[in-house]
Amino acid sequence: MKEGVKPGLEHELVRIVTRDLSVLATRTPPAFATAEMIRLMEYAAYQALDPFYEDHESSVGVRIEVEHLAPTPLGMRVRASARLIRLEGRRCFFEVEAHDEREQIGRGTHERFVIETARFATRLEDKLK
Repeated sequence: MKEGVKPGLEHELVRIVTRDLSVLATRTPPAFATAEMIRLMEYAAYQALDPFYEDHESSVGVRIEVEHLAPTPLGMRVRASARLIRLEGRRCFFEVEAHDEREQIGRGTHERFVIETARFATRLEDKLK
C-alpha cells in the first residue's frame, strides 16, 4: 500500500433503492435488501482504500458484522459510509453505517485484507484444478 493510509480515512456511496436492490422472492413488501446494504457498505470500504493500492494490489472483505435496523422503501436514497478505525499490517478495520433519507438503517464493522492480485488469481486457478 502507498503511504498515507491512516485511521479516520472515510468514503461514502449513495444509491437509490430500485427493485433490483430490494428483497426478492419473499412475502415482505419491496424494501432495500440486507445483502445490498452490506454490499454498499463493503464497497464504500473498498473505495476508501482505492487511492492507496499499488498497481499489483487490491483488497478483499474477510469479515463483516452488521445490524439492519430499519426498512427503506423503493425510490428512497441510501447513503453508506465506511471509516477506517485501525490498521494491523495488511488488515484494515472499518466502522460502517447506512442511512436513508429519514434515519440510520444499518451499522457495524467490516474487515478487509490487502492482497497481491497475481497471488490471489493463482489461488483461484488452483481451486479449479
